[in-house]
Amino acid sequence: MSVHPYDPVYLPWGTVTDRFWAYGARGVDGRLAAIAAAAEAGDQVRAAAQAEALDSEVSGTHGERHPALPDIREVRGYLAHLTGRHTDAVRWYLEAVRLRAELTGPGHPETALAVRRACSLWRSIPGTEAVALGAELLTTVLAVEGPRSRAVRHIGDHLLAVTEPGRISPHPSG
Repeated sequence: MSVHPYDPVYLPWGTVTDRFWAYGARGVDGRLAAIAAAAEAGDQVRAAAQAEALDSEVSGTHGERHPALPDIREVRGYLAHLTGRHTDAVRWYLEAVRLRAELTGPGHPETALAVRRACSLWRSIPGTEAVALGAELLTTVLAVEGPRSRAVRHIGDHLLAVTEPGRISPHPSG
């Protein structure tokens, strides 16, 4: 049996379908914009359902290393935060940190920004909840940035402030 050299089944990129375009940068960005619009309109439940569906579709189709997943996971974290599910929110942000570190490396600026976003969100949640998540946050940031990281110091300082109110930080600001 001979195969025609231009048979679409044998092209190096396969057959391009609408499904292919749905997961390119523009397709994911457009869906993230629709999710943001739903959240801004006050429909966080619908936005969260759309974000969950997008996450499932992208990870199910492309696996857990698709470059859009960190953005999707941060959006899921933000939506969880808006609805008062702080533990879920921080865990989604930590998942985004781990993915960014894996995909682009721990020294990449996007990874550093993801760490900052996770820490900022964590610092905004109530004390007992912050303490419960502090170990997971600290473990993740230590793995990504190492023990001399400024974020590691800030996490430690915040944990001390939450668990021992009135205690002065052992680290100077900065």
